[in-house]
Amino acid sequence: CNKGAYGKFVVVKHENNLTTLYSHLSLQKVKVGDTIERGGLLGYSGNTGYATGPHLHFSVFSSQTFKMGLSRVCGLLPYGGDLNPADYL
Repeated sequence: CNKGAYGKFVVVKHENNLTTLYSHLSLQKVKVGDTIERGGLLGYSGNTGYATGPHLHFSVFSSQTFKMGLSRVCGLLPYGGDLNPADYL
């Protein structure tokens, strides 16, 4: 197994009890434990994982329901109670 469904991804846990997922990246520019400033570079859009072309897959989760599990097929699989990102703009 050399890639999971989301390919290369970054997970950001926010102070407001939200967790965001940025996936299918070609390159991650942050590592676990980094503090990220608003507007900071997390990575570059790509075509990793189960994707049909370069794009950014963006998801918003409640931090209370967000989990990292193992996919039945390959790699890590982030999951949880998805929220509508428009509610937080």
